[in-house]
Amino acid sequence: AKNTPENVVNSIKILKSMNWLPAKIITIQTKFQTRRAYHTFKAAADWNPKLIRHPVQVSSYGREDYFKDKNGWSYVFFEYIKLYGARLMGHF
Repeated sequence: AKNTPENVVNSIKILKSMNWLPAKIITIQTKFQTRRAYHTFKAAADWNPKLIRHPVQVSSYGREDYFKDKNGWSYVFFEYIKLYGARLMGHF
């Protein structure tokens, strides 16, 4: 997948091809993507699984220090742009 919505759609296709619609799904993403990934998956899954969010720190920017670097600012800023864009595109 190239992006979060594509990843969600592909994951759902794989689960359905296996005839397996789990009651619980763990979503793993960076801390900044947690909200967008959660809502995108909730909107795409048509059987209403319980989604368990598991954020991980994979970038060099965390909640405590993103503002110390201009790249950290842009990382967070663009995540909000993506969140807004996903909302406008009807992903959730």
